Amino acid sequence: MNDEDELLAFVSRDLLSGRPDLTLAGDDDLLGSGLVDSLGVMRIVAFIEERFGIVVPPEDVRIEHFLTLRQIADYLTARRAADAA
Repeated sequence: MNDEDELLAFVSRDLLSGRPDLTLAGDDDLLGSGLVDSLGVMRIVAFIEERFGIVVPPEDVRIEHFLTLRQIADYLTARRAADAA
């Protein structure tokens, strides 16, 4: 399972459990659509830190990193590269 799939599973299960009829795609706007609020973003950050072992500094919690599942997965890739350098 790739990062985007794991994020999708988490968001669907933990943040959207009351919406079983909803199907998310990688480019769906999580924030602008209201599917995920600021508390949801913090839950995603906690999931990332626990599941992937990546520390997300407060300055990285920005809309451009958490707008879509694909952007979150891209952020993870970039963060891993930065941590490895």
